[in-house]
Amino acid sequence: MLNQTKILIILSLVVSIFSLIALAFNQNYLFLGVSSSYPVKFINKQEVLQSQYDQYLNNYFDKEFHRTIDKQNNGITTSEGQSYTMLRSVWMNDQDTFDKTWQWTQNNLQRNDKLFSWKWGLREDGVWGILDDIGGQNVATDADIDISLSLVFASKIWNKKNYLEEAKSIINSIWQKTVVKINGNYLLLPNDLEKTASKDYYLINPSYFSPAHYRIFAKIDSNNHWNKLADDSYKFLEAFHTHKISNNDQPKLPPNWIILNKKELTISEPEDKNLNTNFGFDALRIPFRIGLDWQWHHKKQAKDYLSLFEELNQSWNQHSKIFAEYSRYGNNIVDYETHAMYGGTLSYFTIHQPKIAKQL
Repeated sequence: MLNQTKILIILSLVVSIFSLIALAFNQNYLFLGVSSSYPVKFINKQEVLQSQYDQYLNNYFDKEFHRTIDKQNNGITTSEGQSYTMLRSVWMNDQDTFDKTWQWTQNNLQRNDKLFSWKWGLREDGVWGILDDIGGQNVATDADIDISLSLVFASKIWNKKNYLEEAKSIINSIWQKTVVKINGNYLLLPNDLEKTASKDYYLINPSYFSPAHYRIFAKIDSNNHWNKLADDSYKFLEAFHTHKISNNDQPKLPPNWIILNKKELTISEPEDKNLNTNFGFDALRIPFRIGLDWQWHHKKQAKDYLSLFEELNQSWNQHSKIFAEYSRYGNNIVDYETHAMYGGTLSYFTIHQPKIAKQL
């Protein structure tokens, strides 16, 4: 689940990355040598991005210890927060911040298996470290994926082979610890616990699915089936987006969290009351991540899947706003807006409703 500070960090990242996509292609920043046809033009793009980046560092980054801080949660640092800073710094060509953030992440979060403990802060014994008492030693897979991608990009930008070697080790471990094969299809799990847990279902966070990242990983890790994971992810995304739970109405938006039965392949609500199937502060990342697969790799799967977000267009046409949270069935469950939801869903509008995208 995401609290307000993390939401703001994600928003800042989302807005910047979608702005940076065109810039990155033009400057050959990305690992892939493909051309871009991004339709949105930005005025004084570099100036705006630099201002956003500076504000991000001033608000959320401890420049003395080089960690991203959740000020509303006792000053903790998460692997996701570190991954966002690494992605932003590599796109902004800020090697000093990247190196220092990566070093802190290695020293304080990286485990022996090369993956990353997800939560670090002030423990009950008064010592700063991994918050083991609340599961902080476990993995948040999306963070490890984003850290890996940032290292791959950094190796290309700054011609540092050690970044690539470090990325390869993490990428292989992600596959070994968090990817399963179910009914012939590969599926990414949200942590390193689900794969070995003795239960008849998997807990899934669809917003962790990052097919654009996987296609890049496939170019540097031939031992695992990253391209198939990318393609298979769309099968699960569509199922989680459209399949009914029991006899409920037809879903129109994807869930924050969902349960997938291992044998019957049916879906259900999470048992944990802190997790839900709403389209909210987790799921808003789905259109953003899928938008990257269209932008970077021009995969028709991505464009087709994003067309399922038509309910957002209906909401805009009816209310002239996108609400902060919806049920799976498309009705808004709050009356307020957030920048995070606008940033997260921008890719749908940019690709399928460009006129509305300019209004957002």
